[in-house]
Amino acid sequence: MHACLLWLGGAAAFPELGAIYAATGHMSLLQATESAGRLDTPHVIINTLLPDDLAMCKLLKPNTKAAHRWECKDVTASFAWKQYRELTADGAPCRGAHALAPSRLLKMFSILTSPFKVSIFLDTDTAPCHSLETLYTQLRATDSNGLLDVYDVLMVPAREAVRAGPASKASWAEPAAWTQLNSGVIVWSSRAITKKLWQRWIALYCSESSTKDFNGGDQHFLSQAMLRMVREDRLQLYQLLPQWNFRSWRRHFANGPKCCEARPADGAATDPVPIYVDHGCHKDSYYLGLPQAAHVAKLRHNATAAFFGHMVR
Repeated sequence: MHACLLWLGGAAAFPELGAIYAATGHMSLLQATESAGRLDTPHVIINTLLPDDLAMCKLLKPNTKAAHRWECKDVTASFAWKQYRELTADGAPCRGAHALAPSRLLKMFSILTSPFKVSIFLDTDTAPCHSLETLYTQLRATDSNGLLDVYDVLMVPAREAVRAGPASKASWAEPAAWTQLNSGVIVWSSRAITKKLWQRWIALYCSESSTKDFNGGDQHFLSQAMLRMVREDRLQLYQLLPQWNFRSWRRHFANGPKCCEARPADGAATDPVPIYVDHGCHKDSYYLGLPQAAHVAKLRHNATAAFFGHMVR
């Protein structure tokens, strides 16, 4: 199976392997488009929630025929978003339960509606260290077999998810050997069982959104949904090494501080590890200094000036 192989889905042809992002706001879009450019593939979808974000996503696309273009999509136009309108509509209790809820719903529905046979979801502040095809080949043990031939979902444990008390006190009876997973990087195959997982994640998130402890986060609810499906539906989950989502793990390895840095940090006593997907390694100032950020700022300034010039006339 080759990463660029095409498969037929209904009347349309979708690439077998693709990447998914969910972006809201100026900074998130700058992050997503910079991250997407590192993948060196046109098989990338950046999902947005608001018309202004969709317009900015399109403005950020390079005016070239280079491979690293992406498709900008409005998630509210998807069938799934409309099907779940009691959860997703502007006045829906789930969507209004917390300031983070709209962006988290965007993330969950972006994953649910992925058209790819094999998908990788990436948080906007990730930094892929290799092309998408190279990343995929790292998940294959042989030419004919790979992790996604055996497992349904691949994720990295969340290093920061350390229990404040004994497992017996956990509200959902989390077993001692169970590790909460970081939802910033998710790799999965499009199967009935993974679709069911994403639907259960959405349902659980919204069912708990009215509780007093709800903080808008999605990661904890994904871990709950996964644990239940591992028990009840035999969901096959594989925990990837930290190099696949280096967020919060860097301090435990000898790698330097820069994104995807393979050189050892100053004074490191051990060798660095190869990083496949770095995460949270750039500051906001890095994104604001990108050429595309200045380009969009100029376009917006010109559009605003033209609007007010028209109003004055």
